[in-house]
Amino acid sequence: MSIEKIVEALREFYNSNSKTLMDRISIESNPFYVLVGCIISQRTKDETTEYVTKNLFKIVKNANDLLNTPLDDLEKVLYPSGFYKVKAKRLKELAKILISHLTKESFSIEEFRDRYTEALKELIKAKLEGREFKIEEGKPKEEEKSLLEALKASIEVSRKKKGEEQK
Repeated sequence: MSIEKIVEALREFYNSNSKTLMDRISIESNPFYVLVGCIISQRTKDETTEYVTKNLFKIVKNANDLLNTPLDDLEKVLYPSGFYKVKAKRLKELAKILISHLTKESFSIEEFRDRYTEALKELIKAKLEGREFKIEEGKPKEEEKSLLEALKASIEVSRKKKGEEQK
């Protein structure tokens, strides 16, 4: 059985009503929406996250929109999700990071990999072939406590690798 058939069988098994909000956003939208939705969803019920993201995505379509939205307006939209002042500031920081990193001449989409999907495919392949699959476990660094901090760290590692390659 191929990976594609397994994925298709899993998709059929899980109908759209059983999907979480983040599942629906990730399938139906772009990665920017997924990232913003993840930040909003921290310490928030799915129903509230869905309400807030729908309202936010009416006014914010991309990182530029997010950066140009006044902080007060952003806080008003985020208010129902709790920790709205912190989330608004983090979303503004996220917009700055994305804009500064993605507008560089040296940006390459190949630098960014979907390690989860790669690992899942490898696991399925190993199981089908009867091989053992080892999961590489790593402890998160102390400074990577939040999604935004993890994103910053990832971008910094990428920049350092580029600097080493250019030498």
